[in-house]
Amino acid sequence: MAFEENTLRNAKRWAAGRGGGYPAAAAALFVATLVRMELHPIFQANSPFVTYLIGAFLIEFYFGLGPSLVVALGGVLIGVFFFVPPFGELLMPELGDLVFVIGYVVVALLGIVLIETLQRSRYELRLLREVAQARLEMLERGRVERADAIEAARTSDRRYRELAARASAVMYMRRLDGNFEYLNDEFYALTGLDHGALDGETWARAVHPDDLAAQQSQWREVAMTGEEQESSFRIRGADGRYRLFAGSVRCLEDKRGKIIRWSGSPVADADASIATTAS
Repeated sequence: MAFEENTLRNAKRWAAGRGGGYPAAAAALFVATLVRMELHPIFQANSPFVTYLIGAFLIEFYFGLGPSLVVALGGVLIGVFFFVPPFGELLMPELGDLVFVIGYVVVALLGIVLIETLQRSRYELRLLREVAQARLEMLERGRVERADAIEAARTSDRRYRELAARASAVMYMRRLDGNFEYLNDEFYALTGLDHGALDGETWARAVHPDDLAAQQSQWREVAMTGEEQESSFRIRGADGRYRLFAGSVRCLEDKRGKIIRWSGSPVADADASIATTAS
């Protein structure tokens, strides 16, 4: 509703940006008077306002309401003075002439209002078309930018995973809930577990029972503070022995500073393998 009201209000200013409206009105009065004088030997007292009526309509079409009213009302005074008997005197017209003057004023005002209404409607349609086009372009730019951002994120993630997979160090990423989102090949090689065995929530089954609660507590603390911390936990390998992993836990933030996931590069301590019979 507010948008429609603003559009209608702006439509009233369809001719506001066109300069020279009132000088053009003065020129129209001058030209209309000259033309009517040239036609006076033919028309005499007939049609004393016809040239002013045409001038008022033309000025309304190109310059708007105010200048056209100047021509219409100015034409009444000039026409009565020069072309309504007695010629050359500004007297109250006789009853018959007065009716003709009133008729001219009514026709002029009706024509001006009609042209003004049509011009406003045309200008309003143009405004609506421009707004719709601007919104369409904005949506298209947003769609393209969103598609570019998604593709850039996918490319970045793919490159990260490719680099991480070839890295000699253990690398992983975890979501805010603590579950693993990504583990590189070196991680699985050190643990002896099948690739993908620790994705999602299944990682908890591979962590030493004595370390699981501490790990979950630490992740909650890091999630609250956002501060990097040292972390160590034991993961069971395919041979049934637990290997100790130690390293730092740090956060990854988006452009707004919001923590989106955690990453770490723990190092497996081969000398700290612990035999166990845990199932």
